[in-house]
Amino acid sequence: DFIAERIKEAVQFNRMSVGDDGLSVSVTISIGIVSIDTLRDGPKPEDTKKFIDLLFEEADSALYEAKYSGRNRIVTRMLA
Repeated sequence: DFIAERIKEAVQFNRMSVGDDGLSVSVTISIGIVSIDTLRDGPKPEDTKKFIDLLFEEADSALYEAKYSGRNRIVTRMLA
């Protein structure tokens, strides 16, 4: 979460120049994070491809939850 928060703040507070008249805009970012709480010697997924697909689905779902709940947010999910 710490790195994601730093990225979000860096994007949020970075103003970008637009055109030759000196106007600037700010941009925001939404982030979806999935973390896995397993021990190094714990059980491993039997089907690696399905497990990776599940991780991407959960991260994508967290990202859209962040966008729909007001944007410029971080949503974290724990996959046990």
